[in-house]
Amino acid sequence: MALQMALPAIVLSGIYWMPESPRYLLSKDRVEAARDIVHRMHSDPSDPTDEFAKREFYQMQMQIALDNTFATSYWDILTQPSMRKRALTTILLEFCLMSSGILVILSKSIP
Repeated sequence: MALQMALPAIVLSGIYWMPESPRYLLSKDRVEAARDIVHRMHSDPSDPTDEFAKREFYQMQMQIALDNTFATSYWDILTQPSMRKRALTTILLEFCLMSSGILVILSKSIP
């Protein structure tokens, strides 16, 4: 069990230094903070105008704007055929994973 906890402990100890997600910041209308993070992540000395970072940021802005036009309530998921298919596929996959016996194997291996 200690081996399983080692990697999450390492990630948890470094979470303070990880930047916030630029997409999350854009969804919360914190545009300048998102732009700074994208610039830090994609700045390249061979690209003095930061064209790649600008394109990436523009693409993120357009994707967030598009995502805001979609309805995301549970009722909307169930009424749209494509979303309903994805939801049922996810539910079926999770059911299959949980009923595969891994929980029994794990409970038998712990004394």
